Amino acid sequence: MKTVVPVSRALLLAVFSFGTTITASIHCGQRLVTHKNLIFGGQNAAPGKWPWHATVTHRTGSTFNVVCGGSVIDDDTILTAAHCLYSVHGLIAKHRVLLHVGRNQLSVNDAQTRSYLPDDYFIHPGYKQHHLKNDIALIKLANRIELSDYIQPVCVWPASDNQDEVVGKLGTVIGFGLTERDAMSDVLLEAETPVVDLWDCLESNRDAFGQQLSRTMLCAGGRDSVGPCNGDSGGGLFFEYPSGWYIRGIVSFAPNTKGEATCDPTQYTVYTDVAKYYGWIRDTLNWPTPTVASDTSPNHAVANLTRCGLETTLYEDEWKKDRTVAYAWSARLEFGDDSDSQKECSAILITEWHLLTIASCVNDVDLTEQSITVRLGNYNILGLAEPQVRQVEQIVVHEEYAGLKYANDIAILKMNVEVDNTDRAVNWICLNYMDDLPHEDFTIAERNTEYPKYFELFKADIIPFDTCHQESEKQNVFLPTDGSVFCVNTSTRFVNSANPTHVGIPGTLTTYLPSSTIHLLGLLPQLMPNVESFSFVPVVKTEFYFDWIKKTLEGLNYSLR
Repeated sequence: MKTVVPVSRALLLAVFSFGTTITASIHCGQRLVTHKNLIFGGQNAAPGKWPWHATVTHRTGSTFNVVCGGSVIDDDTILTAAHCLYSVHGLIAKHRVLLHVGRNQLSVNDAQTRSYLPDDYFIHPGYKQHHLKNDIALIKLANRIELSDYIQPVCVWPASDNQDEVVGKLGTVIGFGLTERDAMSDVLLEAETPVVDLWDCLESNRDAFGQQLSRTMLCAGGRDSVGPCNGDSGGGLFFEYPSGWYIRGIVSFAPNTKGEATCDPTQYTVYTDVAKYYGWIRDTLNWPTPTVASDTSPNHAVANLTRCGLETTLYEDEWKKDRTVAYAWSARLEFGDDSDSQKECSAILITEWHLLTIASCVNDVDLTEQSITVRLGNYNILGLAEPQVRQVEQIVVHEEYAGLKYANDIAILKMNVEVDNTDRAVNWICLNYMDDLPHEDFTIAERNTEYPKYFELFKADIIPFDTCHQESEKQNVFLPTDGSVFCVNTSTRFVNSANPTHVGIPGTLTTYLPSSTIHLLGLLPQLMPNVESFSFVPVVKTEFYFDWIKKTLEGLNYSLR
């Protein structure tokens, strides 16, 4: 995997991950409600347990009736089955559709439920009414979803579409569909169901499946009267991974009971395989394009997903023109009313309200006596809006920071006004929250302090911690051994920068790809004494502090989604 890491003095290290960022700050596939513990024969689901479930309703006269399920996949999109957007008369008019999220009981319109009108349908171009192939659609909502503990997006299964990953495994299907009493369930139901091989599915009922099954479908069920039924179509088949919950299937069809129009719970259910359509979903929603297979597994975990790690194309144009490197998430901190006016500090934007920086930069700042101005964007690039200027209104330093270098040297800054990322001249970076450091070469970039418009690029790689730990002890520099620090090896001095005499991290110029999705990997603390005598640089690992970051933001009344 090729990755690129920006660094700015004081300072910050990030990764360009050419992998699967699924989608402002949306952290997918996470349950935010604690629990004690379709579905024909299923069990009741507790409120908030499946916060991405949506109900699709059609209006007949003055009444809206539930016809299908769906899944929230970002802050204004519902993923469902294409046939859920049709009636017997054809494609249903948008004014006759209403979608509910956060709903756990149909007869109760509680405070957790939100309702939205559709703005547009995106039906797979290969779908035809009354046919079963390509049964997948996206519903764009007229307004952004108000996310809460009871309303969250699910992660979309990325580009790895190998069905062997799920055959033989239990997924969970949910819905309000028909129960064993042949009535719609009033409470959201859940059931576990095993995925079976398509051949076994075909052999179970050639009459029903012979002309329908294709490799773009999944087949699941225990054939034990437990599973999806009428009204559950469009809902998801979900699998839990270390990084969260992922949707792999969309309920599409099942054979009916002979002579009746209701499902036969002793038959397998067929699902649209979401992984087969990831490219279509990505292109339709303008999600970033994954280019490395190793990052297309559900185990790759990224937080604050929607629109993170993306920049204006003007930055790319500037790079092509004069090799100027600029970052939408890099912020310059300016300290007012300070005798130490030469203090050099930077920060990285991680949400529309918050910045991440090192504690040693801000630990001694009393905001009642000294202001911190945040400057984001522009970099004197023609065509960009003026820089966005904000004031820091709150500082949260890690509670275990004790002024020691490299140990818990991390802090969060809250700004007085949220940033505007409409044109992506300013935008937040993606946050990784699993231990998945790159193992191959990547590039780091250090802000040039004499020419702030420029960053300098270096080639680097991660070295074994034991190596840098032993070397640092010889220089009387003691690094934490709790996994909160990793080391970057930079052995060749970079000599082709805008300011070749600038003392920075040694390295070699490599290719910069501005269109890639960039993930934050770590923070570069204060430089070690006699830095030139070291063959490495220690980096504060942000993944190690992810839970602290999330908890701190919650204390600032912000949910990292």
